[in-house]
Amino acid sequence: MPINNITYKLIRDMKTAGILPGRPYVLELGESNWYGDLPIEKLERDIDEFVDHQETRETLRAGCQSCRAMLSETPPQYEALWELSHIFYRVFLDYEDYHAIDLGGSGNAMKLDLNHEIKLDRQYDIVIDFGTAEHVFNVYQLFKTVHEVTKPGGFIFHGLPFHGWVDHGFFNFQPTFFLDLAAANDYQIKILV
Repeated sequence: MPINNITYKLIRDMKTAGILPGRPYVLELGESNWYGDLPIEKLERDIDEFVDHQETRETLRAGCQSCRAMLSETPPQYEALWELSHIFYRVFLDYEDYHAIDLGGSGNAMKLDLNHEIKLDRQYDIVIDFGTAEHVFNVYQLFKTVHEVTKPGGFIFHGLPFHGWVDHGFFNFQPTFFLDLAAANDYQIKILV
């Protein structure tokens, strides 16, 4: 569940195009970490470009510097990888509130089993799954949960394997699955990569 070059570019391009909702409530299924195929300096440059408020910009840049220091320690403090993804989401989603569901992940993640029905106290403007559904055996329940926790008109991001990931999780998901899922639920597809 990484923030990698592909997910970074996708979210950044949507931000640049003005497609994303302002100040959203965000739910992430499987708390993402920083994959490392992009230098932290790229994120720092984007902080300067996209964050208008000077104090917020300074706080986020200081967070990047802290993460860089944590990763250079011996042994590296890998919790910095989760913090970098939170900084990424702060820059590009400028969220009002963020939650993650992850049985692993950081200590901030809600420890809920997505194989079973879950009840949350709100719906979200953006729901993100950059690599969790393939690890959940009861995928019907997972996609039902995604539908139920997303506000009408909200955004759902799926970044799931569909080819070549032998022995990674339980499932691969073909593009047709998402097209048919969208059609069956009257979703609009904004981007299909």
